[in-house]
Amino acid sequence: MKYPGEFNVSLERTAQLLALCPTCHRQIHHGTDGEKKKMLRKLFYDGREKLEAIGIEIGFKELRKMYGIEG
Repeated sequence: MKYPGEFNVSLERTAQLLALCPTCHRQIHHGTDGEKKKMLRKLFYDGREKLEAIGIEIGFKELRKMYGIEG
């Protein structure tokens, strides 16, 4: 949601929204790089087809950078 200008389509779409419990939400934003990377990898690869279907094209490496994850 922080990078709407990076995409040619609106990010305000239900296909790209996920429901997370409060603990997972904190971890995805404030966890260690390893914790965030593991969680993002699962969420990304599980939902990539839905994102592509609505025109959101992003690679995992680019997504990691958006979450401030090195390597």
